[in-house]
Amino acid sequence: MKKLYLTTYQYNTYLILDRLAEKIINNGGCIVSEWEKTREPITIYNRTLIEHIDKLKNDIDIMSRNLTTHTYTTDRKRNIIECRKKRKKELKDLEKIKHGKIVHNRNYLNFKLDNHICYIEFNDNPFFTHYFTKKPIDKKTDDTYITLYSYYLDDFSLDIFKKDDNTNYDLYSYHISDIDIGNMVETLYQYCTEAKASEPVIINNRSYCSCCGHTYIKKEIQAKRCKYKEVKND
Repeated sequence: MKKLYLTTYQYNTYLILDRLAEKIINNGGCIVSEWEKTREPITIYNRTLIEHIDKLKNDIDIMSRNLTTHTYTTDRKRNIIECRKKRKKELKDLEKIKHGKIVHNRNYLNFKLDNHICYIEFNDNPFFTHYFTKKPIDKKTDDTYITLYSYYLDDFSLDIFKKDDNTNYDLYSYHISDIDIGNMVETLYQYCTEAKASEPVIINNRSYCSCCGHTYIKKEIQAKRCKYKEVKND
């Protein structure tokens, strides 16, 4: 099985979307992307945590070695011993954190829910925009992809993940529990179900197909389909 080493933020968002996919399926929805349905699961690890542990081990080793090879004043030696003690305690606490979990999804998700097709994406850079798009299903064509039109990608903020009235969940924390992930999944699921449908992009009476790149005049939209859908033009 392939392994993926992620930052703490990325690691937590992968867990959130993987659990969200489970909830969507359990509530009658489905994943619509063939790629997402057929790709192999991977094991994800918290790279930031691994690097932090390695750094602590290195610091402890250096302090221990220096105490035996250098001559320090009493105060200086006491400070080093105290610092090493704190590092050891921190190391012990971090080594208790379990990671290395199997996921079937990544940082984005295409899914069908309540007669809508939705796309949600956590940007790998937490300071950049995160996206959500919601498109009503065309009952005539049962179109299950956001391809006929290019819909506006609506921004959503990490501020939706409230721990309580005054505190947000910290997605940069090593200590996000399974219960915390579950609470954030519930919040995100509610956000998806309650959000309004996104607006299609219409430029000069034309619509742009984000899948194949073709620009449709409005009157052509019902007559033509995206070439990736393998439907011939009328």
